[in-house]
Amino acid sequence: MGFQDLPTLQQLAIQGLASNEDTAVSALKDLPKVFFPLLFKNAFIKRHVKLVKHMVANWPYPNLYIGPLMDYYHVDTFQAVLDAVDWLSSQKVRPKRCRLKELNLVDVNCDFLEIWTPTRDLLRVPPTQSEEKEEEDHTTEMVQPISVHADYVFLYPILKQDHEHFFRWVRQRLDIMPFASYKLVPKKKKLRQDKMQEPLG
Repeated sequence: MGFQDLPTLQQLAIQGLASNEDTAVSALKDLPKVFFPLLFKNAFIKRHVKLVKHMVANWPYPNLYIGPLMDYYHVDTFQAVLDAVDWLSSQKVRPKRCRLKELNLVDVNCDFLEIWTPTRDLLRVPPTQSEEKEEEDHTTEMVQPISVHADYVFLYPILKQDHEHFFRWVRQRLDIMPFASYKLVPKKKKLRQDKMQEPLG
């Protein structure tokens, strides 16, 4: 193994966390935000449903791009993302760390981790620490609905037999979430909204 093949300290830390899902969940409140993208990618690929759900609920960036991870699509992890968005939408006060404003389900033509590399001018790259202002306590902010950007052409062949479930999820939330979609929602009668979500499990 060459020097360049050695894992970084960040990768070693993530591997340690990912080896125990419950430990990783409990560590989220103190986990440096720079660790979130790599840990989330690991959890999504390895189908750590509980960790995925809690990471979305505590996502420390305004945007979450799931499109680059859809090569690893599995119904349980994808549903965990939707469940977390539902849970956040039902909360009058969201977790203090959560800054999520937009869930992106489109093909962005780059690796998930590239989006979070400050040196790359890709999409909405999170600002570096020197550029960030001191974060405010969300308990004093008005909660805004999480917007969802989705692409039917991109999602349909990936979701396959699960596509109708997702489109039903979208239609049931048209009145409570902003959706930016590309030929996503067929014209159908509006379905009743789901009941309020149970506490995040």
